[in-house]
Amino acid sequence: MKNSKSSSNEDKGYEIIGMLGCDIFDGKIIAIDNKNQVITVSDSLANEDYILFSEFRYFDKNIILPAYLNHKKTLLYFDTGSSMVELIVDKEFARLLAKDNAEPLSYAINSWGKVLQTFTFESDREVHIGGLSIPIHYCTYIEGASDSQVSSMLKMGIGGMVGNKLFIGYKLILDTRKQRFSIVRE
Repeated sequence: MKNSKSSSNEDKGYEIIGMLGCDIFDGKIIAIDNKNQVITVSDSLANEDYILFSEFRYFDKNIILPAYLNHKKTLLYFDTGSSMVELIVDKEFARLLAKDNAEPLSYAINSWGKVLQTFTFESDREVHIGGLSIPIHYCTYIEGASDSQVSSMLKMGIGGMVGNKLFIGYKLILDTRKQRFSIVRE
């Protein structure tokens, strides 16, 4: 049995030592290249004229991306901390996005000291975001989140949450100063 401190990332020659929050790229441009596992933070962007940008909402260091899910206009909260799943939505919408007769895979997660139950379905749908159609392989809903968290997101028109997993195979560029983003296929 492996030492509990060992992880597959350490086996690859690097160790995860922490998380990055929005403070590090507030007022900057961040490029998250998931394929090559590189994050770049800068004040400017080379070849900007050749990049198609879309607007996003940026307030209180929160990134809210406009998207279409199941032909419905919605907003997606971007959180790199939710990267173990592609898309988190409510229970009803998760069932709607799921493949026919898909059974959920259920597992517990720890969120800020609270154990939550997740339910993940296989999906064959797409999210339309930043001028691209990105396949959704799995959609998830979570039980145990506080009612205040859920209701505040719904009041703001947020239909779900995404992390880096949705953008595997893409480079996500976020310009917090100009409140614009681009998704580039790798």
